[in-house]
Amino acid sequence: ITICAFIFAPDIVKTVPIFILNITFLRGFFNLYVLSGVPQGWSLTAEECFYFSAPFIFFLLKSIRLFIQPIFITLIGISLVSIFSRHYIYGFFENYTFMFGYTFFGRSLEFYIGIYLALRVKKLSRVEKKGFLLSLLGVLSIIFCILLALLTKKESDYNDDIHNPFEIAILLYLLPFAIGILFYGLLREKTYLSKLLGSGLFELLGKSSFVFYMIHVGFITIFLKKVFPIATPWGFISIFVCLNIISIILFKYVESPLNKLIRGLSKKNRRWAFQRA
Repeated sequence: ITICAFIFAPDIVKTVPIFILNITFLRGFFNLYVLSGVPQGWSLTAEECFYFSAPFIFFLLKSIRLFIQPIFITLIGISLVSIFSRHYIYGFFENYTFMFGYTFFGRSLEFYIGIYLALRVKKLSRVEKKGFLLSLLGVLSIIFCILLALLTKKESDYNDDIHNPFEIAILLYLLPFAIGILFYGLLREKTYLSKLLGSGLFELLGKSSFVFYMIHVGFITIFLKKVFPIATPWGFISIFVCLNIISIILFKYVESPLNKLIRGLSKKNRRWAFQRA
């Protein structure tokens, strides 16, 4: 998708260094390039940082509690900003807004809540509990966090960035807990919402959601906007439906086969290495 964006998108600054920063996920460390290429792909840098850090995270659990670790990671991010903000290097850790909003160092708590949820669910029995309180609390908490964030946002700050300390506290520290409560409720409580999200259609939409995320902004959407006028409700709905259909097709015939191929090659390499040993 990144390669196609550089080929087909007319508004992308097409240079070799920017292309390399995109395909290596390094662009997420530079404020100047964080939204280049496929803009929404900035989160891939944070995710790759987490995958790289995961072995160390679990190793350190023996000596440092799970929710103490994000404090140290955030302090590292603050230190990087304090060092590199004095020397402009294409926006490399340019300011705290960038660090908290776009990097793993500012958003690490989201990943740690996911770890905690996975570890907790792993210890639970498979028996589903009747009730809806956790799911309802999660939904209401998410709505509360969003409304609170809107109230604290200044009119001049209405864009994708997180500007003030109140937004940081709400969106990066309170909202992840609210989402974690909802996920835990969906896993533990048998509700109409859990049944809906667990249906075959929503399972397919969930599996193709990463593709949807990667194409919902970019050259594909630009083309669809020329076909369907976005100003009308039907145009918006048509674009949304088309993006989901394209996402499902790409998942079933590109992402899923490639995933199986890579896993198969990985197994063969491990078997070969074992035989050689």
